[in-house]
Amino acid sequence: RKLVVQELTRYQEDIDGGEFNAANRFYTQDDKGNDVRLDEVGSVEIVAERLNLILHSKNISIASEHQTKNQNRIDITAAIMIGGKRRLLVIEAKGQWHRELYSAAITQLYDRYSVHPDAEKQGIYLVIWFGAYEKVAGRKIHEITSAIELKQSIEDTLPIEIKGLIDVFVLDVSKNSY
Repeated sequence: RKLVVQELTRYQEDIDGGEFNAANRFYTQDDKGNDVRLDEVGSVEIVAERLNLILHSKNISIASEHQTKNQNRIDITAAIMIGGKRRLLVIEAKGQWHRELYSAAITQLYDRYSVHPDAEKQGIYLVIWFGAYEKVAGRKIHEITSAIELKQSIEDTLPIEIKGLIDVFVLDVSKNSY
């Protein structure tokens, strides 16, 4: 889990100051040349691809839309064999606009996905931040002005018993972040 958070942090550093304008991948343009953010699925695919490219050399397999029982689909999983046993890190991802932004870390990630026997009740809640102009949890009017504020706001809603098991990571791909 720490390794994946570390790689997400490096990705954020590349977005903020790298040579390649990495955040541009999270946008398309409309007919008038205006930036339009990708949806949640498209954004998650970009993050999963990045993790796969980096972690593959460490024998960590990344999968997106990992199917589990009862038609549950985990957005991203990272799997590795340690001592002959598979370890599975589950990652639930949401765009900042998603109505279940403040509940998904518990109801989806912790209650549904981290119960997988190879996951050991651990996971990462990944949120994609496009900027303060975008809805937050379905609300157009909100007081969140940065990715850091959103991360703190989400962490404040987590029950104390899962705070050491679930990491919240807000990936800032807003146009004003670079």
